[in-house]
Amino acid sequence: MDIIKSLEERINNSDKKASFYATRVRTLSFFRVITFVAIIANLITLYNSGFENLYLITTSLVLILFIFLIVRHKKYDYQLQLHRELSAINQEEIARFKLELDGLYTGAEFEDDHHPYSQDLDIFGEHSLFQLINRSPLKRARMLLANWMKAKSPVETTMMRQKAVRELRDKQDWTQNLLAIARVIVNKKRFNKENTELEELFEWADQAEKSKNLLVLRIFGTVLSVINVTLLGFTMFDGLPYQFFVFSFLFLGFIISFFSFQLFVFSNINSSFFFSFKASVFFLILIML
Repeated sequence: MDIIKSLEERINNSDKKASFYATRVRTLSFFRVITFVAIIANLITLYNSGFENLYLITTSLVLILFIFLIVRHKKYDYQLQLHRELSAINQEEIARFKLELDGLYTGAEFEDDHHPYSQDLDIFGEHSLFQLINRSPLKRARMLLANWMKAKSPVETTMMRQKAVRELRDKQDWTQNLLAIARVIVNKKRFNKENTELEELFEWADQAEKSKNLLVLRIFGTVLSVINVTLLGFTMFDGLPYQFFVFSFLFLGFIISFFSFQLFVFSNINSSFFFSFKASVFFLILIML
């Protein structure tokens, strides 16, 4: 049928993109290992050779490349997970259309033996209405839907919900992307899959929105990077004492890098924001040697 064919096309597109990003992730992982080995070899060889300027320059370049690969790997891995979820979402839609509901969340925890109609209408459990309607991976959202299905609603409320459904019906790309993002977030290690609360996702969304407008932080990061590069040049070629740039790279660099990293996680800010972080790590390595 046309609906199933459309869903299958979506699955094929998502699978192709997932395959593309999977290849990129594997390639970047390989080059990350190679670059890391190159950093270690460079530190041992050049530092012991006595060519300090060459040691500083080459190690800086290789370290920047290494951090760049990490950032790109993170971006590609996110896209990989996103398109895998999009593929799974459409596979589940086909399963619902064919009434093949095995494996879908049953909502069995919301069953109530004393409810006047939920048992008779198979609202919860295997091959239930809840399996056909529910899409959310969030426990609280599922609970909200279950409460709606078990309770009587005024006509006005029911009509408003139906209006919302009609509005979202023609925004399939938007709704599926939103659902895929939510599923990726829920699957992250920093969340417990069954206990993820809506407040945590609202906090994530709020930070993502705010990060787009933090022009002051972007400017500050750029200025700090310029200062760091300038101090590095004076140190290598004009004999500036190390304590001047150690403070800049390790203290201020660490602070701006921390906030830049937070912004990157939530809004994929350009990787140039990470230059201060690269420099900070580099000089931490220097001090540890």
